[in-house]
Amino acid sequence: NTYYGRPDLPIGAYKGTDLDPDASYLEYVDDLVANFPSTVKNASQVPDSVAVYRQALVDADDHSVAISSIGLLTNLKALLKSEADDISPLSGF
Repeated sequence: NTYYGRPDLPIGAYKGTDLDPDASYLEYVDDLVANFPSTVKNASQVPDSVAVYRQALVDADDHSVAISSIGLLTNLKALLKSEADDISPLSGF
């Protein structure tokens, strides 16, 4: 978001534990960190992606959100499986 002049946009990272440990490493992430300006260098610097999604959806007007996912759908899967919490009484489904 910094690269595009939008440092105000929230960024989250997947913090779940169900990724396949034998999956191939996605080197493009290292390339992004090395070649584009950003204050974020690793996932530990940002909140959980599900919390970011849930807060963004709670803050948005009804029927005003379109989600476009580039890459893996792990974060969206986690959002859909999320339970009610202190952000919203609604589940992700």
